Amino acid sequence: MLKKIPYCITNFKELITEGNAYVDKTNFIEILENATKCNAFFRPRKFGKSLLISTLYYYYDYKYATEFDDLFGCTYIGAHPTPLRNKYAVIRFNFSGINSSDPKKVYEEFTTNIMLAIATFFVENKITLNKPIERLSPAHVLRQFFNEIMAFEHQLYILIDEYDHFSNNMLGLHTDAFNDMVSTEGFVRCFFEEVKKGRDEGLVQQIFLSGVCPITLDSLTSGFNISYDLTQMPYFHDVAGFTRNDVEWLIDSTLSLKGIKNEDILEQMAALYNGYDFCGNAINKIFNSDLVLYYLKSLSSIGKPPEILMDKNVISDYFKLQALVSLDLGEMNNSSFTQVEASKSLRTDAILSIMRGEPQHARLTQAFELAKFTHNDFLSLLFYMGYLTIESRIGANVNLVLPNEVIKGIFYDYFTNVYLYPTTGIDNRACVEAMEEIATKGRNGLFIKYISDFLGLTSDRIYLNFSEKHFQFLGYMIASGYTGFKATMEKDVGYGHVDLALLPNETPVKYYAFEELKYIKAGDLNPKSLEGQSLEDHRMGLIIAKWDEGLTELKKYSQNPEFASLQSEGRLKKWITIFSTHRCLVNQEIDVEDNSIQMQLCDFTWWFPPKISSTSIKTTKRLAKISRKASAEERKKSSIAPKTPSSN
Repeated sequence: MLKKIPYCITNFKELITEGNAYVDKTNFIEILENATKCNAFFRPRKFGKSLLISTLYYYYDYKYATEFDDLFGCTYIGAHPTPLRNKYAVIRFNFSGINSSDPKKVYEEFTTNIMLAIATFFVENKITLNKPIERLSPAHVLRQFFNEIMAFEHQLYILIDEYDHFSNNMLGLHTDAFNDMVSTEGFVRCFFEEVKKGRDEGLVQQIFLSGVCPITLDSLTSGFNISYDLTQMPYFHDVAGFTRNDVEWLIDSTLSLKGIKNEDILEQMAALYNGYDFCGNAINKIFNSDLVLYYLKSLSSIGKPPEILMDKNVISDYFKLQALVSLDLGEMNNSSFTQVEASKSLRTDAILSIMRGEPQHARLTQAFELAKFTHNDFLSLLFYMGYLTIESRIGANVNLVLPNEVIKGIFYDYFTNVYLYPTTGIDNRACVEAMEEIATKGRNGLFIKYISDFLGLTSDRIYLNFSEKHFQFLGYMIASGYTGFKATMEKDVGYGHVDLALLPNETPVKYYAFEELKYIKAGDLNPKSLEGQSLEDHRMGLIIAKWDEGLTELKKYSQNPEFASLQSEGRLKKWITIFSTHRCLVNQEIDVEDNSIQMQLCDFTWWFPPKISSTSIKTTKRLAKISRKASAEERKKSSIAPKTPSSN
């Protein structure tokens, strides 16, 4: 009999007793007891941390001793119970429901949360209070609680779920309010100081705290310096999220679909949701468990994958990415405005580098200092929040990369919804038509027109920081939704990296393409000083330099034998495209065997100064031809002159 898919179920008892599939993680309880008595564990959102907290609650709370066999009988820990099972009175705090949109209300909501958790504890344990708990500060509320349970027969185990959910949001959106919370007199710091006192006094025997990253705890400094971080420990790596074997078992246990192979389902989900390594030498890569269950739920309910491959709980994460890029932390203390903006620009450059698939070199931060927040801290924060994962480790340093297609999609959302805001957005229908024209007719006119129209609808302010990297990525965004091509930005072809490669995918088409996408900033076309040059000569020189660069690169790429058959059949198109703002200066198909090829300008009269005669324009064209001829002669003499490929 197939088991139910436990999507959105975070209560261990409900999951076990209502016929749901349970991926057994209870062997980690045994490992946990051999760690310390105060442990912290960090994982990105939607990785099963709440279910882990719930599992610990039912295992350690004395009230469920008589239900032990029913709850844990079919698990590892049921067959290998530890001496501490059902020994404690457990109190649970969950800070995920605190609304951080209004900093002024966070204190009240935090206090209410603490009081409700304590009231629930008293009811569940049938404790009669000596006097009611007064609504004071969170720390004072907790102290009253400790005073009431001093004579209680069971020692206390504190579980704290999503300890930093609200504070992480405030870090990105309300940095000053965050600093106030964790300062010496801040209510969050004082609360955790009281937790620490309870541990020191022997009232609290065990503490387990989960969250996304250690930045809030680090900000508390001595307020809570007793926890042991399990996050990057290899022996605790698989406790949250699913391994490949876990997902394979889930598919077999929950699905029976005609016409769909289980192996195909596994591979589809691996591309979308797998790829996480949190310690750098993990045996297993980890799937995001929430997204796996979301996908399986759709297959079970309607017999096909969900149309939107990202759960609604994850799909808006690009707003958080925007907040991280915009953080005003350590740079503000001792730096000028220019230095602060340069730091943020470096983060934006890192985002673009990440989207191109380039590893980010970092040393993962073990203790964050907001007053000295560095670029390395920024990359570490992206790692803790699940936007990056460890590709490889060299000593204390790591290479960080995108883990999977879903996270890549979040970065793309960030680019289109934040960096290019405000725009009309990407028109998928128009993009498909543009790609169809390339695929079926070997022409890119619609592709170029779409870029021009898209950029023409953006705010002029975008061009202040717009660069060739952004331009290339926009081209990739347009191409990536078309199934006829495997679109790759900065494709490594052995002789360099093609700006945009449109290569064979599962569905064959007639034509494929290499696009060299070049961009000239408007400010470069209109310099403050010409240094003796005419404006026409200056502008033409910039265009020719970009053209020469693109032509040299395309000739090199054509040497790769991987593309020999496509080239011999005339099915691999090659273009050089040069833009400035939303205007196309050059868009030309290239025959790499034609050594006499000349650059052809688009209609460029718009960028000449007023009252320039047609004679001047003809002169500029002649200068371009002379320059092109000289450049061809230089390439013949060059030691890196490209080999002649097969006839196109």
